Amino acid sequence: MKKRIQMITVGICLVTSLYGVDFIEYKVVSGDTLSKISKEYLSNPQAWRELLKYNQIDSPNKIRPGLVLKIPDYLSKKKKEEAKPVAIARISTKLGTIKFKKEADLDWTDGKKGQLLESDQVIRTLERSTAEVEFFDDPEVLIQVRENSIMKVKMDKVRGVELSSGETFIKFLTHSAKETKDVKFTVSTPTSVAGVRGTEFNVATDSVEGLDKYACNHGLIQVSAQGETVEVPAGFGTTVKKGEPPQKPFKLLEKVILKPMKVKIVEE
Repeated sequence: MKKRIQMITVGICLVTSLYGVDFIEYKVVSGDTLSKISKEYLSNPQAWRELLKYNQIDSPNKIRPGLVLKIPDYLSKKKKEEAKPVAIARISTKLGTIKFKKEADLDWTDGKKGQLLESDQVIRTLERSTAEVEFFDDPEVLIQVRENSIMKVKMDKVRGVELSSGETFIKFLTHSAKETKDVKFTVSTPTSVAGVRGTEFNVATDSVEGLDKYACNHGLIQVSAQGETVEVPAGFGTTVKKGEPPQKPFKLLEKVILKPMKVKIVEE
């Protein structure tokens, strides 16, 4: 019995990511069978086919000593460990007064340069205030949150932000549009949603008027509303009115740029 416990301890390790614990890895040892592993580690032992599918194994006969199986949380018998809050972004630069809070909180806290942000935390810029928020990981994304804006950072299946009001400029710091064609970043407003690849673009939302404005500098953005989607290439823009689909993309009169912060930044 003691030997068996030691083997399990060696054979299993937790694999974590920004989302918390995604799966455990189990190294098959002599005497293991698919049935035995399923009974010991799966919440439903009859789900062994799902386990094979998840590991891209086409036959139970391929379960042999030395093989490393990934057991995802949704199949695992053990309860998923509570994920600790993980910072997904930080306030890299600020000008003026910046506030932030958890989505469920009522009170705002002063945001400082270097402030780490977790998923579902909200950042707010006041009059004559600007902040630059940098998302970690690959690709890195820089978001300039302009004055009088409210934006939530989030990490669900994909990274992204929810812009409740105001204006942002978003720039991918790593990878070209071609290199990041499979990487998704979403921007949502009360009116529309934009699916983003490696690019630079601007989005502004007027919550009172119910109007979104998109302008793409590089790459491609896909703007969706009311069940319809338009692709906005570099040099084009689109608008979305509340309750209506996105307008046909139109050519921009001028290039969208990342506005420099002209006022001295207060270091804290």
